[in-house]
Amino acid sequence: MWIRFDPPFLDFGNTHLGKEIKKEVRIINMHDDKTLDISSIESPNKYFSIIQPKQRVLEPQETITFEVIFLPRKIGNVEQTLFINTSSSKLKYPVSSFFKTFYVFFSFSA
Repeated sequence: MWIRFDPPFLDFGNTHLGKEIKKEVRIINMHDDKTLDISSIESPNKYFSIIQPKQRVLEPQETITFEVIFLPRKIGNVEQTLFINTSSSKLKYPVSSFFKTFYVFFSFSA
């Protein structure tokens, strides 16, 4: 494949419920003479949002970035695939995270 992602997959790690996290992803066109047109980047669920790249045409040996925003809405593990729609195919990009609960402990003294 002549397209590379950096990082190769996106792991938001252990997070807390309701705490928004934003990470950047780079798409690199490794080809020497093929241009890649990116029409859209899609997230199939409400946990991950995409800030679309400003640049949509990726020239040979060029890099663009987009951001993924993760907002945990329930406790547990989530694994998802983002879809990058391009002029040549639909690319898949894996993302994941684990939501933890937020505990508050009270101590009462007499």
